[in-house]
Amino acid sequence: DRQFQNFLQSCPSKEDRARLISCGGSMAGKWLEAIPCSQKFTLSNAQFRTAAFMRLGVSFPELSNIKKCVNQCGKDVDSKGYHLLTCKFGGGPIRRHDHFMDSFYEMLRSLDFRCRKELTAQLKGKK
Repeated sequence: DRQFQNFLQSCPSKEDRARLISCGGSMAGKWLEAIPCSQKFTLSNAQFRTAAFMRLGVSFPELSNIKKCVNQCGKDVDSKGYHLLTCKFGGGPIRRHDHFMDSFYEMLRSLDFRCRKELTAQLKGKK
């Protein structure tokens, strides 16, 4: 609809536009209603706070004094944490992927699905 498109165009950044589009799906808020089938799938207070801040586009107060990335890239750090989620030097995207895959594997196993964990490999000479 036209009104929503106009609203998206008024967003200050492409990250905010992406966040709003992501939150707009019919199932986007279902994680808030989900009852964990196991304690290991329960979010800690810190995890829930981070997820809520990211969903709402709220700035993290603890990032307000950090100006440059502490990893090797040296890029600017934004108060909403977008850079820290995507910085290739800090390994954040890989750690998130691996954690998600481990959690998904455990969830499927707890439901008696037969599955295998994703294997990771390093190329010779690569770290």
